[in-house]
Amino acid sequence: MRCPLRLVIIGSSTAAGQGADPPDQGWATRYSCYLKALHPQNELINLAQGGLQTFHLTPTHHRPPLARPRPNSTCNISRALALQPNAVIVQTPSNDAAAYYGPEEQLLNFDLILAYAMEQGVPVWLCAPQPRNFSPEQRRIQRALRQAMQARYGPLLIDAWDALADADDGLLPECDSGDGAHLNNEGHARILSAVLRADIPGTLAEAAQWPDYWTRRVPALAEWAKRQPRGVRSAPLRGQILKAWMRLLRLPNLLIVGLTLSLAHWAILRPALAQSGAEAVLDAFHFAWLVLATVLTAAAGYVFNDYFDRHIDALNRSGRVVVGRLLSPRQVWRVGLGLWLVAQVGAVGLGISVGNLWLTGLFVGTSWLLAFYAWRLKCTVVVGNALVALLCSLVPLLPWLAEAPALETLDVSNGGRTVRATLGLYALFAFMVNLWRELVKDLEDASGDAACCCQTLPVRLGLPVAQKVAVGFGLVFSALIGGVLGWQAEGKASGGAVALGVALLGVPSAVLVGLLCSASQRQHFAWVSLGIKLLMLAGLLWLLWAS
Repeated sequence: MRCPLRLVIIGSSTAAGQGADPPDQGWATRYSCYLKALHPQNELINLAQGGLQTFHLTPTHHRPPLARPRPNSTCNISRALALQPNAVIVQTPSNDAAAYYGPEEQLLNFDLILAYAMEQGVPVWLCAPQPRNFSPEQRRIQRALRQAMQARYGPLLIDAWDALADADDGLLPECDSGDGAHLNNEGHARILSAVLRADIPGTLAEAAQWPDYWTRRVPALAEWAKRQPRGVRSAPLRGQILKAWMRLLRLPNLLIVGLTLSLAHWAILRPALAQSGAEAVLDAFHFAWLVLATVLTAAAGYVFNDYFDRHIDALNRSGRVVVGRLLSPRQVWRVGLGLWLVAQVGAVGLGISVGNLWLTGLFVGTSWLLAFYAWRLKCTVVVGNALVALLCSLVPLLPWLAEAPALETLDVSNGGRTVRATLGLYALFAFMVNLWRELVKDLEDASGDAACCCQTLPVRLGLPVAQKVAVGFGLVFSALIGGVLGWQAEGKASGGAVALGVALLGVPSAVLVGLLCSASQRQHFAWVSLGIKLLMLAGLLWLLWAS
């Protein structure tokens, strides 16, 4: 099932529907109905305003020559891209020629618009000029501009000139609303036919399979790239690809995984083993091996998740999705599979090296569960959420499992009970906070999940019920935090550690529950999700301080 699309139109009076009677006979309104028929969640946002020229539509940061209009930030390409569309349609039929702006100036503006949008992974369809009852010089400008656009923009050009022009390149009487410039219903219908022939939804689906699709097919984009100095041209491209991989691999999350392992091993286990005189199983080399295997396993899970969710993410996170835009699905699948296989081999080698096949079995099972989650369990009610939280809770326990033979020598007097309690608290905290965040993320993505038939808790039971469940779980988590802080206050923890726990965990968790209660928009849930993620990091640091 194809996921919904969001298209944005920028331009002047024809795109705004002027001349159509009634207004809903304008080509843009009728095209919106066509898109809705393809998918009820498709969306067309029309920013067009009468009287605009190509200069008004250029990026907000652009500074045009003197005596030329400045960009209009309320309806230009910058504003359109802020709406996170899948594509933009630009239509400025004749206002530039009416002001005697030549083809060269208009082409430069189109190039600016096109290149700026494509740098952000959004293709732009440009409408060819429109015939109008102009002076001979103005008609010459229109003809020359059309010919140049045909050569430069190829499959991104929507051209209805032949259906609207008479023998003298004026506007056909049967398409004239009466002023020689604006189209009547018949004229708008002919524009609509040209837009439909462009098959924007189908072309987007094809282009999503190849990152360099547009630069190969559109001469203007290839020329623009060649005109840039090598350092200027290659740095943004490399930067975009690097950012795409960083986003795909969730580098901050992988750093949290590594930090969790390091805290559990170096701050809790090793000091206890050294105090008891026991020899640790994991030396620095084998611990680095354990971290690498864990990080690769998590990275493979993230890549698989984005690969299988690429259609859902195209709706939920259209401005941030990278699979199918900057990175081809085939490339992402190969990288994910490679990470998964390397993690499997590394886990087997680690288990053999330290003589702990249970550790190998745990890694292999986790890898398969992560792949199965991305493939099937992601769109289930709570089951997928609980599985992710459970796998996250295993991370702080991995050093404990690896050091199991040495830990047998720790008796109660040597801190064995304290070590187990602390690591168990780490695991419980990881499970609770990750499950809470998973429930909130489902609320954030409810509309896109529903459109793509993903049966999460908000889709199955409704957003109000799912929100109450998330709030209730947040209250349970906050109560757990309060219980832990109370236990610490009665034990050996200092007053400073308890006060820090209240500041880092107690107060923020209560605030997040309050924000979740009042959340009503997708952005609100996104803020709560980010807050819970920061709470994870704060919890790790506090547990280190208090242990």
